[in-house]
Amino acid sequence: MIDPFELVPLDKTLGFLREDLDTPQEAVEIQAQAALDHCLAYCDRADYDSAEALPPRFKACYLMTLSTLWNHRDAATKLDLKANPVLQDMLYSMRDLRDKTAEEA
Repeated sequence: MIDPFELVPLDKTLGFLREDLDTPQEAVEIQAQAALDHCLAYCDRADYDSAEALPPRFKACYLMTLSTLWNHRDAATKLDLKANPVLQDMLYSMRDLRDKTAEEA
């Protein structure tokens, strides 16, 4: 499992979210891990196994997803992460669309 703060350090993450160091770190950690997990699951790439293996555009997607989750953290309605077409296009371009069953055979 990749630590989101290896991808973007906590102080830079807080700056991106326009928060300060008084923000509860656990709340940021939970949202950051959820954003990272979402992006990794969407891309479905075995070679994305460390922070160093992730391309810069992945970091941009992660930060956009984190920002969306963070800004809606108190929402009581359904959040559709697919509503951002730029994010979707960027993530889609990094997906592994090869037929994995054919490779395993």
